Amino acid sequence: MQFKALALILLAAAPAVLAAPAPGAKVKVNSDLRINPDGWTPVYADYIGHMKSRFVNKPVTVADASAANTKTGYFVEGNNNSDDLFMGLMREVTGLAPNQHYKMDWNINMTSPFGDDCFGVGGSPGGSNYVKIGGATAKPVVVQTRTASGDFWTFAAPFDHGHQADDGKDMSTVSNISVPGQACEGTSFGPVPTIRDLRNKPVKTDAKGSLWAVVGIDSGFEGVTGVYWQQIGIELIPVSEEEAQFPF
Repeated sequence: MQFKALALILLAAAPAVLAAPAPGAKVKVNSDLRINPDGWTPVYADYIGHMKSRFVNKPVTVADASAANTKTGYFVEGNNNSDDLFMGLMREVTGLAPNQHYKMDWNINMTSPFGDDCFGVGGSPGGSNYVKIGGATAKPVVVQTRTASGDFWTFAAPFDHGHQADDGKDMSTVSNISVPGQACEGTSFGPVPTIRDLRNKPVKTDAKGSLWAVVGIDSGFEGVTGVYWQQIGIELIPVSEEEAQFPF
């Protein structure tokens, strides 16, 4: 009789043990930067102080807005004198579940002036400009440090975007800015093949249910690079605590 009673107690308790809480709903961000910046702002890192004068970034204007022009979108440009310039865009994503891990499924359209079979100083202007995606709980901050070469600006810890083609803890390399069949002069812009990638390493939201999405180029080409970010889509997929610890 005691065994029967114990069995009934265990059966009654089983659903509470086995039924983990649902992680929440998927959330989509669809930004058409050919029309407006939609909350995205420019970010530069890994550069020597004097390089700031060569940075150009400007969102599309109402006069230039177009869904067809390869030279509309959020234009971001820099001169990679440091041989490791990172330049891109970041945006806070709000309205998510608090303290929840999310995988980020990216879909990116951009235009570039560089072909896929070009040579340049330090590396190919197309193939050695590496596209990276990632995110963080807190807003990534760029800070000034002192080196033998002068002032150097880089991301403050703990944000880790990696180095050129190498992944970092918070960002992954997914493509480059080569345009198949494009000329090497860099005078006209063409569409980079659409970048689609699910970054398996989740990002955790803060207590208010927000996180930061970051996309950019980590350059191994020692010259001027400018691109138009045209469309950025992100599907944020909630995952359990266990899946966040073992994402692969």
